[in-house]
Amino acid sequence: MKKSIERMLFSFRRKGIVFIDKERKIVFVEKLNKYALKLASQGWHVEEVGRLELKQGTLVRCSPPFGKDGKYVTAAHCVDSQPLYAECLDGLKIGRVNVIEKIELKPYRVFCLRNCINEYDFALIDKGNEADDMPHLVLSFGSADSKLAGFTPTPYYKENPIGRNVKYIAYDYELRQFITINTRIIGKGIAFVHGPDDELYVFHAYVARETFPIAKPGYSGSCVYVL
Repeated sequence: MKKSIERMLFSFRRKGIVFIDKERKIVFVEKLNKYALKLASQGWHVEEVGRLELKQGTLVRCSPPFGKDGKYVTAAHCVDSQPLYAECLDGLKIGRVNVIEKIELKPYRVFCLRNCINEYDFALIDKGNEADDMPHLVLSFGSADSKLAGFTPTPYYKENPIGRNVKYIAYDYELRQFITINTRIIGKGIAFVHGPDDELYVFHAYVARETFPIAKPGYSGSCVYVL
C-alpha cells in the first residue's frame, strides 16, 4: 500500500499535476500538457494555474489569528521564525506571542521513506482575535495568480465542507487593509505546494477557485469558517 502511494505521488509530479481530486475529476496543472488535454477530453475539469505556493513564511506576514480562551489559530508555516508577532483587526501589533501547539509540516521526498502527506497546516498561539467559535479551516496555500486557495482543516472540525460557502478575514499587504473573502469549497484532493525555501510539501487539502484573488501573499493563516 505504501509503495503504491509513493508511485502515485511520483506519477502526479512527473505529469505536471499540482492538484488532483479524483472523486470529482478536478485537476489543476502548472502548465497545460498532453496528459492534461487527454484528461480534459475524458470529461475532467482541467485548468492551468501555475505552481502552488505557501502564502507566507512568518506570522508577522500572515493574516490575523482567531480563536478563544487563550488559543488562537494560524498556519504552522507562519510560526517558523522567532520572535513572533501577530496582527489585530485594528491593524495594531498585539505584541509578541508564544506557540502553544504546532503540527510540524513534513516535506516531500521522492519515494518517501515515511508518510509525507500533510493533513494539517496548524498551530495555536496565545494571543489573537476573539471569536465565538474556533476556526474550521486554515488557508495554507494558493496559486501563482492568487485565484485558487487551498485549505486544511483544524483538529476541531470534523464535517465535510465540500460544496459549502466559507468566509474568512485576511490582511492584504498590497492594499494595507483587512478584507473579507467569501468563496465556496469545490473539492478535496492531493496538492503539491512550494514553500518559501522552495521545499516541496504534499497536502490533503480542500480548494476554492474564483475569478478574483482569494489567496494573495500574506493570506496564509486566514481562519476560515464554514457557513
